[in-house]
Amino acid sequence: MIKKDYNNKIILEILVNIEKLLESIIEKFEELNLNHNFLCEKNGLLKQDAVFDKLLEVENSFKEINRLGGSRFFSNYNHVPWNQVEITKNVLSYHHYNLDPEIIFEVCKKNITELLNIIKNTINNLSTRM
Repeated sequence: MIKKDYNNKIILEILVNIEKLLESIIEKFEELNLNHNFLCEKNGLLKQDAVFDKLLEVENSFKEINRLGGSRFFSNYNHVPWNQVEITKNVLSYHHYNLDPEIIFEVCKKNITELLNIIKNTINNLSTRM
């Protein structure tokens, strides 16, 4: 029981970090538009790179949750489509260079906000259970 509580505290810290990363991604995307600076301008391309770096940090954070017993943790939140989260995260993290930039842009605009909401709800739920 002590290890489970300890792991939950660490998982909570990781989720808070993921929340901050996702908020940062959303903030960067608010400054971009698809046709102009996302694809063409140097500043837009630099922000793209920063977003992908943050997505890799999110990926590593989820790996750490899994290492700490994430399958048990995630099973407590079976209403969350974790498989879809995993697939989206993997595609954006590892295959973004092979994707149409318009698709990446739209996925980040839509799905990152959805993922952020899931993470916030999970943080709130976990916080109240501790």
